[in-house]
Amino acid sequence: MRVPLFGKLLAAFLALSLAPLVWFGVDASRRIERLGREGMERAGAALDEKARQALEIQALGLAEQVARFLEERVQDVRTLAALPKRPEAFAALARARTGILWRRRLDGRGRPVQARDRVPVYTELAWVGPDGRERFRLDRGEPVPRGALRDVSRPEGTTFGTERYFAEAAALPPGEPWVGHLVGRHVSKPEQLAGADSVEAAVGGAEYDGHVRFALAVRDAGRLVGVVAAAVDQRHLQEFSQHVLPLSRERVVFPSYRSGNYAFLLDDRGWIIAHPKLWDLPGLGPDGNWVPPYTEASPPEVVALGRIPFRLDLAGFVHPNYPLVLDEV
Repeated sequence: MRVPLFGKLLAAFLALSLAPLVWFGVDASRRIERLGREGMERAGAALDEKARQALEIQALGLAEQVARFLEERVQDVRTLAALPKRPEAFAALARARTGILWRRRLDGRGRPVQARDRVPVYTELAWVGPDGRERFRLDRGEPVPRGALRDVSRPEGTTFGTERYFAEAAALPPGEPWVGHLVGRHVSKPEQLAGADSVEAAVGGAEYDGHVRFALAVRDAGRLVGVVAAAVDQRHLQEFSQHVLPLSRERVVFPSYRSGNYAFLLDDRGWIIAHPKLWDLPGLGPDGNWVPPYTEASPPEVVALGRIPFRLDLAGFVHPNYPLVLDEV
């Protein structure tokens, strides 16, 4: 069938007029899609920046709280140095220094409950003579019998058999306090979980038994009179990070470890010293030696048992940001 000339002209006209419209339509659609994608990316970047700033503010606020707490401990050893060297004087300060531990535990019927317990800040307060022997010591505010006093001039005589605070505090310039690193008994994964399948579900397992010690030498006319020592319960440091939800004002009794939405504290060497997983904390094993940190060479059976305290400078194989965080801090 022959197509009339008018039909041919109409078809040609439509083709010539519609082709640009189709091209412009496709191009406009691509442009809108690109602009929308770029807008979403810019909005996402702006939100990421806001989130980063909010996290920085939250971390700075938390760090300032920890700094105030530690500065108060320095002031306490200065107070102890000035007090009469009698157990009752040290006991009065011990009673005045308590804090709330918000934690999960089992009640008398073995049911999991939340509890807010007031607990002494100090596990130990002691007055040590110039010979390195304790003249008296309070354990959690209670005086220990004379027969339980120790010679702390040697590490073996200290609580965990590793501390050198007496000699090192005595060697510092007058008035300068000595501050130790975290020392305690390592808690393995099975000990904390107590049969549970995750830290979120674990209640009634082992708690970390350890401290950070402060000490100050007392002198009279340049002569060493003795050393005051105060050991801060690690659980009070744990309180600062344990209940934090990043980017939220909400506080929880225990964070969601699986979500990765939690906070932790590390020391100047890169050891994690407060963390929902207690087996990440440095500590001494049953043999009295330090449990080695987690590395690529850690045996699988040791990893499975959770005998793997975490040191950020050695954890780049887990995530490259870990040593970077330590370097940046």
